[in-house]
Amino acid sequence: YNSACTGGPLYYNTTPLTGSTTTLPPAYCTPTGSLSCTGNYSITNVTINTLNNTSGCAASGYTSYPASGTQTTSLIKGSSYTFNLTVGTGGGTSGAGVWIDFNQNGSFADAGEFFLINNSISGPTTKSISIPIPAGANTGLTGMRVRYAWARTIDATMSCNVSDSGNGETEDYIISILGPPTITSFSPANGCPGSSVTINGTNFYNTTVTIGGTPVQSKTSESTTQIVAVVGNGTTGTIVTTTSGGTATSAGTYTLNSAPIPAQPVTPPPVCDGS
Repeated sequence: YNSACTGGPLYYNTTPLTGSTTTLPPAYCTPTGSLSCTGNYSITNVTINTLNNTSGCAASGYTSYPASGTQTTSLIKGSSYTFNLTVGTGGGTSGAGVWIDFNQNGSFADAGEFFLINNSISGPTTKSISIPIPAGANTGLTGMRVRYAWARTIDATMSCNVSDSGNGETEDYIISILGPPTITSFSPANGCPGSSVTINGTNFYNTTVTIGGTPVQSKTSESTTQIVAVVGNGTTGTIVTTTSGGTATSAGTYTLNSAPIPAQPVTPPPVCDGS
């Protein structure tokens, strides 16, 4: 559902039609003003959590990046993240800010969605700020905008337009906001130490997994909806997943089978002389 559209919900269906739907991120205003990297007034790197994008400057001074690889990340509600902005060699004094659409309404104008990076930037340099993700933020895909402008004082009203100094750059990103984890199922229901268990649910990210209170040996894979873990030497019990956003406990119990006892070689009795 794209809340930026009018006339009712808009869904994207696969072709051929299967009845499945994919939620689209909101659409945002096209930025204007201060969109020329002449003099190296450019954004050269943006980093927050696992998003780490080193870039050149587009001819238009504006780039909208897809939600893929290191050009996107997942942020958990109630957590804080360090945001780093690196800029080019342009001197003088410049301003920069970042906006995140926490309520996913297609606008960066709401209170609490703007974070000032710095209004006294002289490149080349990296500036860092802390960005808290509100506990009330909507989960799902949303937009993040970064603006950098020479000889301008950036404020919350400038997500769409900066009075044109000529020099600067804007970058848009699609990120994901996650809530507390949930566990919907797991399989198999039992196994031995060293075997694998697949855990299905939502909002998995840098997740700690325990079974019966004992940490798993390792995770062989993790996405936001599935974890494959290697069972440790613990006890029978529920599966618990913990992220910085919260904790989830399985409804069912995982049964830990005893490890098989290796067969011992049989030593024949000694043969006595004369027998």
